[in-house]
Formats: sequence, structure tokens, C-alpha cells
Amino acid sequence: MALPSVTINRLSGGIGRQEAGVDYYSGYLHYFPTGYTLPSGFTTNAINICNSITDLEALGVNGLSADETKATAIQTVAVIGSTGDTATIKYTDPITLLPTIVAVYTKSVTDTTALLVATSIVANINASTYLTGFTATVGAGGAFTILPKLGLGASINSLSTLSIAYSTAATLSITLAQFTGGLGSQFDVLYYHVKEAFRVQGILNGKPQGQIWVGCYNVSATTYANFSEVSTMQSFAIGQIKQIGVYANTATFATTHVTALQVQATSLQGLNTPLSIIYQGDFSTVTNLTTLSNLATLASKNVSVCVGQDGGNVGAKLYRALGKSIGMVGTTLGGVALAKVSDSLTWRDKFNVQDTLEYVTLAFANGALQSASGSGLNGLLTQIDLYRYIFLMPEIGLNGSFFNADHTASLLSSSYAYIADNRTIDKEARGIRSSIIGSLGSPLTYNPDGTLSADTVDYFAGLCDSFLATMIANNEISASKTIINPAQNVQATGTLVISVQNIQTGVARNIVINIGYVAAIS
Repeated sequence: MALPSVTINRLSGGIGRQEAGVDYYSGYLHYFPTGYTLPSGFTTNAINICNSITDLEALGVNGLSADETKATAIQTVAVIGSTGDTATIKYTDPITLLPTIVAVYTKSVTDTTALLVATSIVANINASTYLTGFTATVGAGGAFTILPKLGLGASINSLSTLSIAYSTAATLSITLAQFTGGLGSQFDVLYYHVKEAFRVQGILNGKPQGQIWVGCYNVSATTYANFSEVSTMQSFAIGQIKQIGVYANTATFATTHVTALQVQATSLQGLNTPLSIIYQGDFSTVTNLTTLSNLATLASKNVSVCVGQDGGNVGAKLYRALGKSIGMVGTTLGGVALAKVSDSLTWRDKFNVQDTLEYVTLAFANGALQSASGSGLNGLLTQIDLYRYIFLMPEIGLNGSFFNADHTASLLSSSYAYIADNRTIDKEARGIRSSIIGSLGSPLTYNPDGTLSADTVDYFAGLCDSFLATMIANNEISASKTIINPAQNVQATGTLVISVQNIQTGVARNIVINIGYVAAIS
């Protein structure tokens, strides 16, 4: 036993100090079931800005299962037994198989009725709540109700987790019933994904970046047809959101969700407030992942779909408690926010999202462990990757868990097949527009032959080039060129056409090494 002491730990990341730039400005949209009571901080204002996980905690979301509906198990004392009879009530975790002693009751001479026996058992259970988390209440006659510790939700419904052992020759008898009626915490899922986004960005480890507009809404009859809250959140943020995670698991995933989200993205692009959307739907009913729809056919260049999930820690526990896909939308959102706009999530050295426990074991969003696929895992991952879903995977020779890619729901041949493609061009479009918008309506000068003067051409080209130069210096694009045709008839059209060409910063998505023996080194 350690000597008495007072220990002070200095923690990082709680004050929301920000890094320069705005590429990491993100949104997270969480849909709750129809009629569900939203967290206290979102009942009046559906959208709030969070610069750290403590901001979300202040809004009533702390990961402590405040909204969980606990399962109940109603037991009934059938025979009060004799003085000295004992009954040991035990809960066995269905995953770890570890036992918890909920109560050890010894029949006393004063417990002369079933009600008194039940009352004594309840007192015994509640006396150990601080150790076990289990509580109990007395019912009518000889009935008493056992409630489990928080966080189990639906994971123990109808499972044989409770047992009762009696002392030798005891006549005491309790009619055993198992837990039913548990519902997992929606708040905990919200907390998990926002915390994951901050964790991956690094703010919990002291990196000074992280700004997330968090929006909470109840699902309506039109939610999955239009996802209008995406535009609502971008409007609230005055167009500052660059990428947004959307968690919606109240309906089974469908490709129509992806196309509806793309409509929102296309509309926002027309308003000069483009963003990338990372979508997490419910795959819990998908028993065979090879039957997933091919996202490459959807032409939804601004939408990405996650199908991965933690298989052994918090994400896995939430999946069992809720009975719905938890996924990895927050983790992916954090990775995208951390990335330079031209970075691919595939970059192994930069985007290892495994921590001490989370994503040590990998699963899919239907709850199936990757390890359960055995020798067929590589073929399954290859097909899901070909169908352009995002998941996490191990890597031989490296310790960690890594993104398969930063796919969008579009053809591989598309110029915008990856999130990095879209973020780069979106940043370029935003930046050039900001550089040139002040010159909207400004005068143009012409040469005697009616062509644009060199001063005019150089002025407008310079406005574009000044911003493009910063992207080149930051290795976000490799090269660029601004072209203005001086012979264009601006006098007739009233429109000045400027063309910008750029060469991307490439991504080493595949590396081929030829190796072998030779007689001599050439």
C-alpha cells in the first residue's frame, strides 16, 4: 500500500487554445430518435461550439450514461427458508465471463415473511452498490427488482447473466428472472464520437487545435430524405465548417442517404461554403458484408461512408449497449481535421488512430470482429475497399490501426475520388474567392484594340497567385498557373473569366518494390 500523498496531475487540452488556420474547423451532427429528450445544453440551442471535450461536458454530455434506461430483473421470494440459509446472487459478464457478487443474504430469525426477506436482500445489494454498481428496490409481497450498473443498456436483455447459489440443505428459494427492458445511452455515443474527434486531432494530448460545431436533432419524417440540418449547421457556422461528421443510426443504412447528403453538399458548394461529409449509418442488421452496395456508382463526391468500428473497448461496449452501429465517424472526422488538406488518411506514419485500448481489436459496424473472418479477411477488406467504404485495418510490420483510404462515394476515375481531392480544391476555391471578392465591380482597363490591358491581367492574376503561392509553400498543391485571356470580350459579356490550373500533391497509395538476387550490382 502506498504512503498517503496528494498528487497533482497537469493536464493538457482543456482550454481550447487554437492553432493557426481554419482547415480543422469541423461539424458533428448527431441524430436522436424521434421524441428523444436531447441533452440539456441542446434543448434551447441545437448547435453549440466545442473547443475541447470539457465544453461538451458542460452541455450535459459526459459519457456517464445519464439517459440510459436500465434493464430490470424482478425476483420473487418463493420460500422464506430457515434461519441460517444463505443465498448468493451473482452477475456474470456475458463477454468477459467475469463474476460480480451482487448480494450474499443470510436468513435471520426476524425475517419471518417473504416481504422481510426481500427487504433484507435489497438492503444487502444496496450496501455494496459502491463496489458493484448494482441497486435494488422492494416490490409487493416477496418481489424485489435488481437494476444493473450503468453502461450495460440493451447488452444484457434476456441473457442468462444472473444466478443464485444456496447453502447446503437450504430451503430458502427465490424465483430467478433475468434482465429485460434495457436501452443504451444515446448521450454516450455522442460523447464518444466528439471525444474521438478531439483525441485523434491531438487536443487531449496537448496539441492546440480543435473546433467542432456540435448539432443535436431528433429524427423527423424527412430526415433521411434530405438531411437539411447539414445546411442548417453550416449556416449557423457562417460557412466555416470544412468537414462534418453525420451520425444517423435510427434507420438502416441505404445509398439514398448518401445521395441525399450529396444534394446538401452540392447546394453548399453553390453558396461558396463547401464541405466534406463523413457519414455513419446503421449496419447492425447486415449479416454479410459482401452484400454491401457499391458506393462507386453513386457520383457523390463529397460524401464518405464509414463501416469500421472498435471491437474490444468503448466502441464495442456502446455497440452492445445500444444494439446499433457505433462506427468510427468521430475518429475519421478527427483524422480529416488533423490532416493537411492534401493529406490522405492512408498515410501510415501520420494517421495511426489506435490508443492504449481503443481500436486494439478491430471490428465492422455490424459488430463482427475482423479476426472472425480468418483467412478470408484480406478478400473481404479488398472488396469493401473496392466498394469505397472507409474502415480501419492492421498493418504487418507496424503496431497500430490505420485507415484503408479516404474514399468518397464516387468512381475511382473521378478527379474527386478522395477526401483530400475535395478538401484541396475546396480550400483553393475558398481562398481565391476571398482574395478576389473585394475586386468584384472594380474597373477594368483596355488596350486600344479592345483587349484587356497588361495591368488589368496582372492585377487579377496576382490576386489568385498570391493565395496559390501559400498553398504551394505548404505543399498542398505542387504547382499552379493563372490564365486570363486578354482578348475575351468583357465589354459585351460583363464577365471576366479567369482559369486556374494546378497540379496536385500526389499520394503514395501503393508502393511496389522489386527485390531479388543478382550476380553483380549494376
